[in-house]
Amino acid sequence: MEWHGVIPAIMTPFRDDLSVDADLLRREVDALVGAGCTGIVALGSLGESAFTLFQIMTLESWSMGIVRPVMEAYPYAWIFFVTYILVSTFTMLNLFIAVVVNAMQAEHAREIEADKAQAAHSPDDALRVEMQALRDEVRALRAVLAGTAHGNPAAVENAR
Repeated sequence: MEWHGVIPAIMTPFRDDLSVDADLLRREVDALVGAGCTGIVALGSLGESAFTLFQIMTLESWSMGIVRPVMEAYPYAWIFFVTYILVSTFTMLNLFIAVVVNAMQAEHAREIEADKAQAAHSPDDALRVEMQALRDEVRALRAVLAGTAHGNPAAVENAR
């Protein structure tokens, strides 16, 4: 079978009670044929179409349930199916990788914040240690000065 001309895809119109609106469907088909369309591809409802595409994307019963029957009538339909599977698989893989990378970036940001918090406390700790060392040195110098003031040469020798 060869396809020539304009062949639009149409959805099946439903009423509020979810029954098919045959009158509206007939008017749509008549309008399309009247406008010069050489064929119509009936896709069913949006839900059916989405489910079929999801079934193909997940490779769930796609070969026997969808592709083989279509390929019997349209042998070159494999081009669409292979392209769709490659694109949808690539897209899903990218989404998965994006989630993993996002989680890794969030963890890295938490580690950086923890390092910054630790580094903020580090200078204070170093300063405290240095101040304690200076206090110890001042005490030793006071002891030396006190020993020299009282004429105790042994205090001066011990301080050295």
